[in-house]
Amino acid sequence: MKTVTENELTNFLESLQVEYDVRAPIELHDGTRTLGRLSEGPLAIGGGRIHFKPTRPFFPQSETLFSSADDIKTRPAAYPNKPFFVLGMTAQDLDCLEFIDKFFAADFRDDIYFSKRTGAIIAGISGRCGDSGEFLRIAGGKCDLELIYDGSRYLVVPYSGKGRELEKRIAGDNSVRSLEQLRKESNSLPDEDLRTLKTASRLMRQQRVPDAFWQEIADRCIACSCCNYVCPTCTCFEVHDRRHNSTTERRRIWDSCQFDGFMREASGHNPMGAEMLRTRRRIHHKLVADIKRWGHITCFLCGRCDDACPTGIGMKAVCRDIVARFGPPLPDDMKKECKTRSPSDRKKGISAMHSNVIIEVLERASREDEFIVQLTELGSRALKDYNLTWEERAALVSGDIRWIENHVGKLTEPQKIWLNCRLQQEIW
Repeated sequence: MKTVTENELTNFLESLQVEYDVRAPIELHDGTRTLGRLSEGPLAIGGGRIHFKPTRPFFPQSETLFSSADDIKTRPAAYPNKPFFVLGMTAQDLDCLEFIDKFFAADFRDDIYFSKRTGAIIAGISGRCGDSGEFLRIAGGKCDLELIYDGSRYLVVPYSGKGRELEKRIAGDNSVRSLEQLRKESNSLPDEDLRTLKTASRLMRQQRVPDAFWQEIADRCIACSCCNYVCPTCTCFEVHDRRHNSTTERRRIWDSCQFDGFMREASGHNPMGAEMLRTRRRIHHKLVADIKRWGHITCFLCGRCDDACPTGIGMKAVCRDIVARFGPPLPDDMKKECKTRSPSDRKKGISAMHSNVIIEVLERASREDEFIVQLTELGSRALKDYNLTWEERAALVSGDIRWIENHVGKLTEPQKIWLNCRLQQEIW
């Protein structure tokens, strides 16, 4: 087993680019961390999970399935020139990847997905490299090798034959450090979220969660679809045919069960026409329906939907509310979590409109293009330093001009720049 510094790791990743399409956590010009190529920004492993769907290299937001010219010749999608080397998945992300591998292999094997997934090398990250030094759970497998940060260096732990071959090529020191203490720290991490998730699943399967609860959650949903678009286990897609000159291209793009037209039939009938039904489905699908199909819950608590949702109705938050309202008495530590973070309690605590703060955000967006980029890519997280209620954040993130003007008053044209920009974007 070897240990490496971040500089040594960067050199190793750069050497792999001849053989692999290397993707790793990088920092963009605006400070955003994403999964990208080394040419797009400096390596930025520390900081915990990236906030975007980590399975995108294998299941991108939009991709070509095939194209056809007027001469009826059909050309399949081009396969990657190099296999992927993907660094940066947490233990939860690796659980998600294992599931979507199973999903795309079931029934009819998805050749497009496996053209990218087959031969790929996966390197997980764990240890003291989370946000503000938070300890990330050690995966202990489900990848080719794992980089475990002890606070100063990364311990390289290979699990597969490919991983052991690559470890030999890393110019690090042979480690005399023991993994035992790090494993103990990993095993001692709290599991309240997992207990809450399982309890919420059981309550839903026992039909103890009424429709009125889902209507309450639906009333807060703005259908931005961030929850689906950042979720590593959301696999729904739709197919579009687009014609350009004499060629027709068939593409698949991510879809969202929060959209009104998600299940609309050609006849016009929509079995999920009510927003309450779609909101319920988002949670029910992973906590109830998938248990019947796959034998287990398909939310692995990566936390991205809770980070992304501007109105506070991500998976963890909704499950806490379900357990607090319809479940058995909770331990004191979990009662505190439910009190401070559940949707129903936050709804009761909506403060008066902070007009001056709203104006401050809008005027900053009119001056700083980079702030518009942050609002676009980070959503409500770009507003973390502003004293705003969930309702105010939701209005800003979704570009709800009518709601804002009803509460703040008539906006000037410069103050509308971000809101107009948001409404023109096609990232819903």
